[in-house]
Amino acid sequence: MTVSQSHRPTSSPWTREELERLRDGDESLRARFFDEAFDRVHALVARRIRNPHEAEDLVQEVFLKLHRSLSSYDPARALEPWVNTIAMNTLRDHWRAGARRELASELTPELEPELAVERDPAAPLERKELSERLKAAIARLSDLSRKVLVFRAFEGLAFEDISRLVGRSEVAVRKRYSRAVESLRETMALPGAL
Repeated sequence: MTVSQSHRPTSSPWTREELERLRDGDESLRARFFDEAFDRVHALVARRIRNPHEAEDLVQEVFLKLHRSLSSYDPARALEPWVNTIAMNTLRDHWRAGARRELASELTPELEPELAVERDPAAPLERKELSERLKAAIARLSDLSRKVLVFRAFEGLAFEDISRLVGRSEVAVRKRYSRAVESLRETMALPGAL
């Protein structure tokens, strides 16, 4: 397949002329575009984000990016993959931002028993120390292991989705996740570790 063939729209309900007018700002075509794209984008985001309010916010963000990017859209490219790429990039940005949040405060039930924090309000220093140890332990994981751990444990993604995001097989992603959790268990169990 040549490069020009890979950018050719396939069985699109849009003609090349309509795509050019869409790019150039035809309001009726833009309204049609947003109407047609909404269900697909919403489904794509909702499958990957558990919180419905958060998913709605991300859908709005995707459409804002689509609106801003339409003037640079190349009508020679298929419309649906272009929309999907913007949606997936928005999701990746969201996940990256989530990975920077306080990791210890967002432990899922999957990790919490192994990294239990005493919930005594009189022990804020201990919680802070544990949080710092956890961050340092996660930072020591390989880049791929850290991504898999964050996508699974903190973002709640399915292994199938993670495998597509990181470009590895689902089996490899499951193994990587298991090893990352085991590494954290071992590190956090060692007195004075890190």
